[in-house]
Amino acid sequence: MNILITREYIEDSISTNTPIEIAGRELYNIDLSNLNLKYENLSNAKFIGVNLHSCNLDNVNMNNALFINSDLSFATIRNASAINAKFINCIMEGCDFSNSNLNETVFHGATDQYLNTECDINLDTSLANT
Repeated sequence: MNILITREYIEDSISTNTPIEIAGRELYNIDLSNLNLKYENLSNAKFIGVNLHSCNLDNVNMNNALFINSDLSFATIRNASAINAKFINCIMEGCDFSNSNLNETVFHGATDQYLNTECDINLDTSLANT
């Protein structure tokens, strides 16, 4: 089944407790800010220009996922599996990766002209027990 992934599709899936079929899909320039995607399977998915600001991504499987030019600022990504995930030129201010598996995860591309840090990970970003 080739489902078009839109914010409306995801909101409908959440409201009806239907699994969201994002794994292995490509998402471009979608505003998914503030959504609760807890426990979803995002593995092998590509997020290009996607707004995930303040999303709940706790306990997600994002193994081998690719995030390019996406905004994950203030997202919670606790207890997640992000093995071999790649975050390229992403905004990640205030993310919480506590207790997540970031084995072989790549953060690349400065997005903050003052901090010059990889993917704008700053002191508000939690990497506790990762």
